[in-house]
Amino acid sequence: MSDLTAFLDQWKYSGAEVTVVCSHGDVIPMIVDQLTGGLISIKKAGWCEVELVGRDSYLTWLVQKYD
Repeated sequence: MSDLTAFLDQWKYSGAEVTVVCSHGDVIPMIVDQLTGGLISIKKAGWCEVELVGRDSYLTWLVQKYD
């Protein structure tokens, strides 16, 4: 099991009510994909919000920096 998968499993089943994760742009899309099945790309300084409802995860915000 990868470190990312282990972290996401821990978060989904016993994590805090609010969790902030900061990472590089190549990791965030992998997190969103594993949690929601959604495929995204994210620009530098962009951010997203994933909401956990029960055991289901939803991408609720995807904010991109526009040049």
